[in-house]
Amino acid sequence: MGTEPREVFVRRNIAYILTSIDLNVMSVLNYAIRHLKIKSIVVCGHYSFGGVEAGMKPADLGILNPWLRNIRDIYRIHKNELNAIKDEKKKHNRLIELGVNCCFFLIAPCYFKSQY
Repeated sequence: MGTEPREVFVRRNIAYILTSIDLNVMSVLNYAIRHLKIKSIVVCGHYSFGGVEAGMKPADLGILNPWLRNIRDIYRIHKNELNAIKDEKKKHNRLIELGVNCCFFLIAPCYFKSQY
C-alpha cells in the first residue's frame, strides 16, 4: 500500500457486517478512534459478496445463521425496494450498498462521540 506503520489500521470481516454487539469490531473502533486518534474511517468492499448472497437465501446455514441474520434484517427492512428489483445481480448489489450504509450509521456515532 505504500504506507508506514501506524498509517493504516485494518479490520476485516465476512460480508462487511458490523454490529453494535460485536465486541471485536467495537473494540477495534474504540482503539482506533480513542487511542490511535485516527482521522478517517473507510468502509471498503466490493460487489459479489458471497456472504450477502448466502444471506439472500432462506436456507438454514447452521452456524452461519446468526451472522447472516444481520444481512437478512437489512433485506427485511428494505424488502419493498429490493423485491422491486427483478435482476438478481442488481438486487444483490443494492443489498450490499444498503449494508454499507448501515455500517456508516454504526461507525459515525463512535467517531463523532470521540470528538467531544
